[in-house]
Amino acid sequence: NVAAGTYTGQIDLSTMAGLSATNTLTFDGGNGNAATRILTAAGTGTNYGTVRIQNLSYITFKNLTIRGTSSTAWPVHIMGSVAANNNTIKNCIIDFGTTGTGSFSSTNYMGIVLSGSTTSYSTNGNFANTTLDSNTINGGYAGIMAYVTSSVSNIKNRFTGNTINNTYYFGMYVGTMSGGFFDRNTISALPGK
Repeated sequence: NVAAGTYTGQIDLSTMAGLSATNTLTFDGGNGNAATRILTAAGTGTNYGTVRIQNLSYITFKNLTIRGTSSTAWPVHIMGSVAANNNTIKNCIIDFGTTGTGSFSSTNYMGIVLSGSTTSYSTNGNFANTTLDSNTINGGYAGIMAYVTSSVSNIKNRFTGNTINNTYYFGMYVGTMSGGFFDRNTISALPGK
């Protein structure tokens, strides 16, 4: 469980043996506590993520604020160049701190990115059973940007109950995915966009 507080620094999960359906990894701030459990980091030129999951499965982040604070900010980046399956982001607040909305015209600002590259959002990745549920995403070029390889194995990705506010261009963009499920997402753009 994650205690109340602000935690500064990137969480880069890339090597972890033994994760499975019965041996999962969960970061949980506790129901209703997202605003008081804050993960914040400045992205770098090679790692835009505050939280980055690379080719790992069975990881959950829930009931947390996940904040990107630099000029390269993807607060959540799930990278599946090989495979990143059964991962969940749930009941999180995802934002860019005090970054002005004028910056959101750049693809360097996206709330949740699923891709097959560490720095390219438009490289198709391999994802199955990814769940993005009941998150509040505030700002960015896109709230959710997902490039998923079209394959019968990349199925059952779920995008449900998310509230996406003040995006510059896309509320949600999903490219080439097979068999996704979308329900109860609410999207609003920046005024005039």
